[in-house]
Amino acid sequence: MHLKQQGFTLVELIIIVIVLAILAAFAVEKFVSLRNDAEISQARALRAAYQQSVDFSHSRWLTLGGQGSQNDMPGFAGGQLDINLQGYPLGIDKRSPMTAPKNIGRRDKACVELWQTLLDTAETVSLNDDGSDYQAYRHEAPVNPDGITHCSYVLRSLGDDKGREQADHVIIYDSREGTVNFQQN
Repeated sequence: MHLKQQGFTLVELIIIVIVLAILAAFAVEKFVSLRNDAEISQARALRAAYQQSVDFSHSRWLTLGGQGSQNDMPGFAGGQLDINLQGYPLGIDKRSPMTAPKNIGRRDKACVELWQTLLDTAETVSLNDDGSDYQAYRHEAPVNPDGITHCSYVLRSLGDDKGREQADHVIIYDSREGTVNFQQN
């Protein structure tokens, strides 16, 4: 009586391993793509939340009379938010009276302070590319500059290490117009 051995040959096992490796490569690629899409969606949601907070602060400024720049606007963001002549947030800790009512904040960290004051989020922001989710830049408008009126927040959590003008994903706040935009390059 002959016993017939059953099982896979070495060639069949190698083919199975190759097929599984190819499938795994596609799965990893899809997973990375989903992660990137999720991060970009989160950035768009943060842009919307930032815009909503800017709109709320502007509405509060209007209810207070809508007259000129204001230090420590009461009734919003703990009464520490400073507002420009158009009624949009400039930062916190501006001098009173404001010597530069067009400029965002007094220092480079002003955009970080605005983010932290206007947004209730776990997403981190800093002035350096130090592992935070976003890197903040305080700068003039790219067209018709009239003071340091813009904050740009570069999404760093996806590994982008380019400067603010070349970065792949950027949230941009314009304090002259009270607009918050999402730029994808």
